[in-house]
Amino acid sequence: MRRRANVASNRDETSDQEIVSRRNERKKHNREDSDACIHGWTNDIRLSLATSVLLLVVYVVSLHPSVPGGDSGELIVSAFELGVAHPPGYPLFTILSKIFMTIIPFRSPAWRVNLLNAVFSAAASCFLQLSVLRLTRCVGSSLMAVGLFSVSKLTWTWSVSAEVFGLNNCFVGLLMVLAVDFDLSAAEPFSLFKKLYVLAFVSGLALCNQHTIVVYVLFIGLWAVLKTFKAKKFNLFVLAKAAAFGILGLTPYLYLPLSSYLNVARWSWGDQRSLEGFITHILRQEYGTFDLGKDQQGLGFVKMMSVYGEHLQSRMCELCPWLMLIGFVASVSWFAMRRNSCSLVFCLMTSAYMSFFAWRANLDISNPLFKGVVERFWMQTDMGVAFMAAIGYHTAVRMVTEKFLGLAKISMATVFTTMGAGILIVLQLKNYSSCSQSSNLVVRDFAHTILNSMPPNAIILTKGDLPSNSLRYFHLCENVRRDLQIIDVEILTYQWSLPMLKKFYPRLNFPGDLWQLNDGLLSDGRKAFTFKTFLDANYKKYPMFACIGMQERDLSWQRSYKLWPFGVCHKVEALGRQMVPKQWGNQTGGFADKWTYTYDGFGPTTWEKVANDEMWHAKIGIPFFFYKLAEQTDSLEQKADLLAQSYELYFRAIKLNQKPSKMSHVESFPSFWHKNFALVCERLLHVEPPSGLDKIRLCKLSIYHFQQYVHLTPGDTDNDSINNAVAILKQRLDTYEKLDRVDKTIDDTVKRAEKLDELHRAMTSRQELADSIRNRPKA
Repeated sequence: MRRRANVASNRDETSDQEIVSRRNERKKHNREDSDACIHGWTNDIRLSLATSVLLLVVYVVSLHPSVPGGDSGELIVSAFELGVAHPPGYPLFTILSKIFMTIIPFRSPAWRVNLLNAVFSAAASCFLQLSVLRLTRCVGSSLMAVGLFSVSKLTWTWSVSAEVFGLNNCFVGLLMVLAVDFDLSAAEPFSLFKKLYVLAFVSGLALCNQHTIVVYVLFIGLWAVLKTFKAKKFNLFVLAKAAAFGILGLTPYLYLPLSSYLNVARWSWGDQRSLEGFITHILRQEYGTFDLGKDQQGLGFVKMMSVYGEHLQSRMCELCPWLMLIGFVASVSWFAMRRNSCSLVFCLMTSAYMSFFAWRANLDISNPLFKGVVERFWMQTDMGVAFMAAIGYHTAVRMVTEKFLGLAKISMATVFTTMGAGILIVLQLKNYSSCSQSSNLVVRDFAHTILNSMPPNAIILTKGDLPSNSLRYFHLCENVRRDLQIIDVEILTYQWSLPMLKKFYPRLNFPGDLWQLNDGLLSDGRKAFTFKTFLDANYKKYPMFACIGMQERDLSWQRSYKLWPFGVCHKVEALGRQMVPKQWGNQTGGFADKWTYTYDGFGPTTWEKVANDEMWHAKIGIPFFFYKLAEQTDSLEQKADLLAQSYELYFRAIKLNQKPSKMSHVESFPSFWHKNFALVCERLLHVEPPSGLDKIRLCKLSIYHFQQYVHLTPGDTDNDSINNAVAILKQRLDTYEKLDRVDKTIDDTVKRAEKLDELHRAMTSRQELADSIRNRPKA
């Protein structure tokens, strides 16, 4: 028995030693794995940082030098003034932009925020590459993701100008990297908890910018909680702590009520001092919480998905859909083999986001400008697509090199993937010419042209994003024309506008507390006023201008006021004031003469095209206005005067902007100018034409410009009517020419008769002289 006990004791001692030895070996192995993991992370981070630095150089070289169109001007002004941007407020972007504007001491505020956006976009590229690199351990595949996303035309275009999408892309990439790290460290529970807290905090921060990321946050958050639950040490305390970190990430939203409470910004949106105002703003209730635009209607889910598919093939890569499919299959396979699950989560969240966005995007993308607005939200999908395509590319190349070509070494797959990624990046860099904004000063020149054309102390009533945001930026941030007062009339429709902004317009007289469709006292004691009453209170004090166009919500102003064209804008005048056409044409007809951008030099989805179109319309705004007035008047004398002035200004505009071209189908100004000028010439045939113009010349000009218009716009539905009008004009021209020949014949006959008469008088005079000489008495 004693021997058996000793043997058992020796066995227990041996077993304990083996357990301790195994534990030590396991700890040593874990330390080695941890060191290797850290070493691997370090190398991957270095490579990704190097790529992103090179990409940042490309972005900076192509950086927008001034304020872009769209919301950029408003976002910059909000940061500059420490105000609140449009819903949902973008507090994190506003705070970071203000810090960046403060620490960068040179160039304009717009350029500094443009640079910040380039930094965000380069960081997004770094995170995307790092996530692919950690999963595939293949440099080429990670570069493929960068080539598909970061230097694609869409991403590049929105990486070089101030917008919130660069920061959103940065957060998408950061969430993906954190999710990959979370997945690869699932065997270490305590490390897993720490990474869960970091993931929750970053998710909260991400929601302080673009709310579309909420789909990604939900997918990654639920997946991370499930992964933590499988660690067997998950409890409600861990969940509560993660929720607390998520709420901590949302703290930038405290900036909104703080900014409203201080109310020092000369521009700010909304009143977040109350809980109701705060919730209204962050939920975008003034636009529609799940809508892109107010009172808009999209083309539907199927059409949106179809257009996005075309975007993938044309803007990223023709093989992109197929690589995505392979990547999805590979992700499912990895999940089944328990290699990783995060790649499948990325596939699912990308598909869910694009489906939800296609369902809720209520903008008509048949309108090129609205399509440009919608495209920006595709970048969030594009990042997930680039990830899936890179996984698919890695899987396809590895399969071919290892199985079909008999190349078992993974290094060969890396070589092939790197070569393919390099070729793609080189091809994508061809986008530089179309994506570079380094010389784009269109919006700046647009705003400066308008501001510098205004008389002293004028009031500018803006309508729309382009004039409102661009004029406001230069006025407030770069101190251009500080004597002017610029107010967005569309903002006046919100009840918070006057309480928040009234003190920043001391020279304006607001005849009440809020703008309504009827004057009078409300039940709460506030005084309502109409737009006509507002104009009445300020019209005699300062010259007033509407840019671009007058608001359409309240038409009461039309009872007492009218609009006279003034370049891009219109001057507000009382109905009783009479215009002297020649004087007004000489005063305002040349405002856009110095605009030198070609009329068709910008893409249809850009704000530059909107600004350019407005300036080209301004070149002929006065003559077109005179033509419309002539059509409305019954006085032949006034009609003749207006048409004569319209003719002179149209003729001048065409002469100034017409450039000779070897291509007969190309014109240096909009084709509709031909039609408008032809109509003016045709109308002058019915009145007494101005001195220096005869009806034959007018008829020829009308025929020529009608024919030019038909030639340049063969698809116009009015071309048949125009051709009929040309045929009638040709008949009329033939009649005029015959009458002219008759007139010339009569004139020649009269002239010959006059000459004969003169000759007859001369001969008679000579005969009388001769007779007087003969009859003179001789000496």
